[in-house]
Amino acid sequence: MLLFYEIDGAIQQILDRCAVDPETGEAAEDWDGFRPDMEAALDALEYERGKVALHLGAKTKEYDALGDAIASEAKRLKSRADVLYRRAERLKAYIAENIPSGEALEDARVRLSWRKSQRVLIRDADALPERLWRVRREPALDLIKKELAEHEVAGAQMETRMNLVIK
Repeated sequence: MLLFYEIDGAIQQILDRCAVDPETGEAAEDWDGFRPDMEAALDALEYERGKVALHLGAKTKEYDALGDAIASEAKRLKSRADVLYRRAERLKAYIAENIPSGEALEDARVRLSWRKSQRVLIRDADALPERLWRVRREPALDLIKKELAEHEVAGAQMETRMNLVIK
């Protein structure tokens, strides 16, 4: 893995060890990468808490930067994939317009056929009976926050938190 920041060797060893599945020895990509023994191993170091925190803060920045790079690449690749999906849809539409409904065509590479399906079309939503509507009910947090700034609201309270900032 590309390292952006120099991390104390002992701390890096703990992070590397705890990011590996102990049963398979593989990088544990399918979970958050840290086992419960990471905290115990870090606590066992005879370092000042501030030193450990600064090294872990640098590692946090590295993880965030790598995550951002991967997310950016994923966004770029998704954009490319969307172009290909649109091309495929245009070709499907062209094929559908140019072979009779119900006719099947096939060669060694592809089989073209038709499948019957049903779809609900809404001609006039206002005419639908109330029992056929879904209503999603959830608290409007922005409105509750405004109300709490002025007075008490039954069932809600404002909580003040301290959030760690790493720059």
